[in-house]
Amino acid sequence: PGAPVLIPEECSAENNSVTVAWQPPTGHGIGCGQRGPAIEGYLLELDDGCSGEFR
Repeated sequence: PGAPVLIPEECSAENNSVTVAWQPPTGHGIGCGQRGPAIEGYLLELDDGCSGEFR
């Protein structure tokens, strides 16, 4: 599937917390009117900005 569509108005970061909001890409899942595999989950990766590696 394609990348999810971020919803910037619902994303925030404060203290030790991050909130990320998105919509699934079009054309995937049940009831979307198009063929495509259902999305079962997302993988979120963190970059601490020090080593350039995601974890």
